[in-house]
Amino acid sequence: MLDFDLDDDYDTALFFALAHLTQQQTRRPKYPTERVNWDEHLQKELYQNSFHRTYRMSYPSFLKLKGLLGDKIVLNGSRSTASSGTAPIIPQVVMACGIRWLAGGSPTDIKNAYGLTVSTVYRLRDLFLDAVCTTDELDMRLPDLSNPSEISKFRSDFEKLSSSGVCKGCVGVLDGMLQRIGNPSVACAEGQVRSYFSGHYNCPGLNVLAMCDAFLRFTFFGVLNPGSASDRMTYLKSRLPAFVDSLPFGTYVIGDAAFPLGDNLLIPFTGTYKLDPSNDVYNFHISQLRIRIEMAFGHLTNKWRVLRRPLGGKLARQSQVLEVCARLHNFGINERILGLGYLPTLRPFEEIPGSSAMRNLLVDHIRAYGLTRSQQNVARKREHEKTFDYCEKNSLM
Repeated sequence: MLDFDLDDDYDTALFFALAHLTQQQTRRPKYPTERVNWDEHLQKELYQNSFHRTYRMSYPSFLKLKGLLGDKIVLNGSRSTASSGTAPIIPQVVMACGIRWLAGGSPTDIKNAYGLTVSTVYRLRDLFLDAVCTTDELDMRLPDLSNPSEISKFRSDFEKLSSSGVCKGCVGVLDGMLQRIGNPSVACAEGQVRSYFSGHYNCPGLNVLAMCDAFLRFTFFGVLNPGSASDRMTYLKSRLPAFVDSLPFGTYVIGDAAFPLGDNLLIPFTGTYKLDPSNDVYNFHISQLRIRIEMAFGHLTNKWRVLRRPLGGKLARQSQVLEVCARLHNFGINERILGLGYLPTLRPFEEIPGSSAMRNLLVDHIRAYGLTRSQQNVARKREHEKTFDYCEKNSLM
């Protein structure tokens, strides 16, 4: 039997423990960075007339947004001073980091522009995203069916965009959009990673359903399904069917052929039905309004260019980024309307149409008054058909 000296063992263990502690690497001190002087930066942007391009809005609108966000973007002063030894980051820089990231800026470039670290850029971005999402004044809302004057305003705005005022009852146009994302983790996707892969676009994504008004402002914007889901499935999962069914007769929403036809939801004629001259003219008139949602998506992704690349991170954060972009999209348009007097400017799918009394009334109206497509549109359509026939004969498609 071996005899151990407990005192010697204790001394040995203490020696190795102290040696290990002394060998541990100490945390490097933070590299001194010089934060941007916001007043000088602002004067430079205003002098060069580049503030609107840099921050996607005018300086008065920037200040208005800062007022709406309020204390949600104010950092804890004592905590910031204790951590870095400098004054806390001001709300304007918090907004600047969030907006520049949404506009497509690289975190590395943002940190260099404002004298921050990459981790701080992400922290300020998240703070800005959370603030925008929780600000009631930036909420998107559907038309109030209990307010006749508001419904009348929606209808009037769309009627001004319709040739000969054919579409008098439209209160919104809707469509879906696929937002590309990185491959989600098994945990985030709850084991359903393949459901996020869109076979049509051949990439993983999120299915976004949106409805907008005549001014391209989103009245509904929802990230409701993974990329493999169809627009119809996403629509039926949303609260839009309840809203559409509540519309009075003569008031309707316009969508594409992916959505279910009804008296309050009009879609274009497809297949052989669109060959009828009156049905073709009907398709022309509703396409004049339906294109507004395509334009809204175009404005959204062109201004907030983070949406032009696959979104990374957790799925909840990706959905939040989409919602924040939509809210700021509406905010920017409202500011243009108030400040600049902005006014709106003017794949084969085979399915047997269902029944819609409202669509039949529009077609009867077109037929009774002998309405036709504009001559410019007719010429463009003929040119398109010639190109299609040529490509088909020469096997170019």
